[in-house]
Amino acid sequence: MTSDFALILQKEQAALAKMYDENPATEKLHAIIIGEKGGGKTSLALTCPTPVHIDSFDPGGTDSVREGIKAGKIFVDTRFEKEDSNNPTAYSMWEEEFRRRGREGYFTSIGTYILDGSTLFGDCLMNQILKKEKQLRASMNAKSDRTKQGMQIQDWGTYLDVFAQLARALALMPCHAILMGHIDRDMDEVQRSMIKGLMLPGKSSEKVPIIFPEFYVLQIKEGKHVLL
Repeated sequence: MTSDFALILQKEQAALAKMYDENPATEKLHAIIIGEKGGGKTSLALTCPTPVHIDSFDPGGTDSVREGIKAGKIFVDTRFEKEDSNNPTAYSMWEEEFRRRGREGYFTSIGTYILDGSTLFGDCLMNQILKKEKQLRASMNAKSDRTKQGMQIQDWGTYLDVFAQLARALALMPCHAILMGHIDRDMDEVQRSMIKGLMLPGKSSEKVPIIFPEFYVLQIKEGKHVLL
């Protein structure tokens, strides 16, 4: 190894080490946490670094953290819970607010960001895509009317791309970031319920978790919540 090459190598390694150390995301938790409906996922916010910001798509899902809200440790945006599939606004409103808060440096000032939850967020995204394409959710009498046939193949591609972009954005946030989701279950060969993964349609359930650094399943064992 020549001295010139050694210097180049040393300089490159030092630059990469500095880049890694200066990235605020490297020291934060960025994870997907899935669990049963009412299984205590949102309650985890009470144990997260404060202040905690929750964007809630789950109607009534933040009732379990009222104590933290009253104490001024948890702040909840519930506007996205009020979705009308015939006149969808939740996803576009969330996207605008998320981008604005990012530009203004809001996320560098909080301890934890939580998006609760991925299933209903996905429904709102689907509604927005259908609205843009001037289509409606699938109807039983839709064979002759494309506008009533629901999501098309290209629409599912858009859905996956947007969800993947969301996953990357959350995984790079300067604060702790958690995507809350529901468990998708399947039946094994002896007809016993088993965990399949994150409840999202199609390839999204496989691709989105890959992007996140960490993935946990919340279960109750001996009366206690345990992350597996």
